[in-house]
Amino acid sequence: MTEKTLTRLSVTERLARLRECMEPADGRVREDADCGDLSLLARQVESLPPRLRHILYSVRMERAASQVLAQRWGISTRLVARELQAAHESCVQGLAGPGLRAVAKGAEEAGGGAAVLAEARAWVRVLSMGQPTAECLDAFTQWHAQSRGHAQRWHQATREWEILGRVLHAAPADPEPGTRGLRAPLPRLTRRGFLGAAIAGATALGALVIARPPLGLWPSWQVLRADFRTATGERRRIGLGEGAYVELNTQTSLSLRTDASGVLIALFAGEIAVDNGRAIPLRIRAGGGWVDVGQGGVALRTLEGERVVVRATEGTARVFHSQREVSLVSGQQVSYGSSGMDAVRRVTSGTSDDAWRRGMVVFQDTPLAEAVAEINRYRPGRVVLMDSALGRQRISGRFRVDALDRAIILIEQLYRARVRRLGDVVILS
Repeated sequence: MTEKTLTRLSVTERLARLRECMEPADGRVREDADCGDLSLLARQVESLPPRLRHILYSVRMERAASQVLAQRWGISTRLVARELQAAHESCVQGLAGPGLRAVAKGAEEAGGGAAVLAEARAWVRVLSMGQPTAECLDAFTQWHAQSRGHAQRWHQATREWEILGRVLHAAPADPEPGTRGLRAPLPRLTRRGFLGAAIAGATALGALVIARPPLGLWPSWQVLRADFRTATGERRRIGLGEGAYVELNTQTSLSLRTDASGVLIALFAGEIAVDNGRAIPLRIRAGGGWVDVGQGGVALRTLEGERVVVRATEGTARVFHSQREVSLVSGQQVSYGSSGMDAVRRVTSGTSDDAWRRGMVVFQDTPLAEAVAEINRYRPGRVVLMDSALGRQRISGRFRVDALDRAIILIEQLYRARVRRLGDVVILS
């Protein structure tokens, strides 16, 4: 992929290519030979001062923004950048597996010295935090294109970041009191702010300045304070008492409250299934509506445009929205949003809507554009569809959540699609 072609992509696609290549596709380090002794890295992480360890964990694992970390700790964004740099470089200095040594040797031979490596690591940090503008991504593209040494050092820095994530995932830092479940927003960076963060510690290129992003660019503070969140591809079950439970699908956030009146679930984003076999008092708030769950179960999913889909999987449920109330029985579904509540309709049990609970993704004559969007909910990295005509083709099949690359292979075989990979980013055209 040429630099000229890269600049023609949207900001989202360009950032996806750059950011997601820093994440392993299956949660593992790509090459064990790259790692060296991970126990040494784990001890180095553990030895960091608590604030540095927390900042490093928040940025690497949660993509926390500098502005929010500054507010959380009562420090400046510039100090956040410096401490993140210190923690990052302190940890990766000890990585010396043969794979990384080979990459480093190649970078040095290509003219990428220690200063270029420091810049590459700084770009990795910034691309893990913000939502940069097209101009900011242009700056990175220009830096990356300067020489083969720059490209090699970028490759080394992303490998290091990947390995660091492996260790942090195994031993996460404890969050600050009162911030349990907090995930930082993604503020939009100005060109000055993005460049400043990218070269934190390199005085020739200035300091970090973060601008306030437009309204709606990041999740609400309610989402940020969610009690429970699942990562891409993760599922989780939480007990509610007396045998009731809620199951969270990938990329889901919610909060729980229990008092004398019963259990309240506030669903902010994602998809859940609730089993209330003993009919405890249970209410779910999602979007602008409420769901009272009787004896049985329901499934809810939030969609784009702030729409919510509610389906009764067993027993009964009542749905309230905009002064309307409907009752659902098993097999019935309704959706609501800013335009109001749709009519109740019946759905077939055991459809693709239930598949995620069995660790499956099911496509039934699904347009490829929709299938790709669904794959991106579960698969680390990103699949980018570059051909609108290809997006109108259809696909059917059943795929394990942890093996969604098989769907990509099927698309390639069925439609002779061109598949290009950049780390965990897959380009279909």
